[in-house]
Amino acid sequence: MKNKLVFVWVAVVCVVGLAAPAFAQDAPLQRPPIIDMHLHAVPAKGWPGGPSKLCPGAEFGTFDPKQKWDPDRVWETCPNPVYPVATDEEVLRQTLATMDRYNVVLAATSGPLEHVRRYRKAAPQRILPGLSSAVGELGSPGSLRELIRKSEIAVLGEIGPAIEGISPADEVLEPYLALAEELDVPLALHMLSFQSPYMFPQNRAALNNPLLLEKMLIRHPKLRVGFLESGGGWIAPWLDRMDRHFDDQGFNDSGLKTRPSELFQRNCWISFEPVEGSIKVLAEYIGPHKILWATDYPHRDGFFPGAPQMIKDRLIGAPPEVTHQVLAGGAMGFYGLN
Repeated sequence: MKNKLVFVWVAVVCVVGLAAPAFAQDAPLQRPPIIDMHLHAVPAKGWPGGPSKLCPGAEFGTFDPKQKWDPDRVWETCPNPVYPVATDEEVLRQTLATMDRYNVVLAATSGPLEHVRRYRKAAPQRILPGLSSAVGELGSPGSLRELIRKSEIAVLGEIGPAIEGISPADEVLEPYLALAEELDVPLALHMLSFQSPYMFPQNRAALNNPLLLEKMLIRHPKLRVGFLESGGGWIAPWLDRMDRHFDDQGFNDSGLKTRPSELFQRNCWISFEPVEGSIKVLAEYIGPHKILWATDYPHRDGFFPGAPQMIKDRLIGAPPEVTHQVLAGGAMGFYGLN
């Protein structure tokens, strides 16, 4: 890129392709380039229960999470419903159109391998391929190694073991963690997930405990781990508390050889949501180069397309280099971009 670019905006934009969009036909605006650090390549019917309509501006409503999701019941009357597209081709077309509109120059794109391949074929220079699947469907470490060697996978994730009832400390993950560390492939980990038992009946919130990452970080000192869709404000008190006990040797001997905050700085990045008021303070506390951020589009509680400006507003008064690192440097470091 030319040196005239002041910074690169980096967004977590999960595009599934809802129909509606008059915006796809609008004239494109002049926007800074965006590196989308987390985009989903999924089939049109890729979510549990299949595609679902939305009602923009309406309250989400209440429903029994043990029952099947029924948008027609939650939104019995909706003046302007948005319906999902019906075909994989249309999902891809609208995703690429949205990337064009918002000047997304590169997207870390994860999903089932066959769909990631389709996205790369359609836009080979703009797709950084990732593999997002159930832990049991990752394939053998040998097959995964071959995919990485062929540059078919550059990111391991998004992976959410807790959604499947699997602890991040479970030995079943060990061969994949060792491979990611060896080949310098970042691990995108979905933490703090509180999903509907209808959609994910095996999900266990207790398995999102950050303490369960201890073994992973000790065993794999060179592994890059990004905590996605987890919020970021919680990280400071957790690190402070763990450091306090680490330093109290003889009374709270944990057996650790490295302070938890040093493990975080060595291995980890964390994603903030644009509404978190602590981001400017914590950028200076944990380091702006360790911060990622998200729109979480098209989730109902996401922040698309306003997330970049929301993040900038949260950083008013911060030094320019801090702003640059939060907006771009963190994600570029996590994905090994230059």
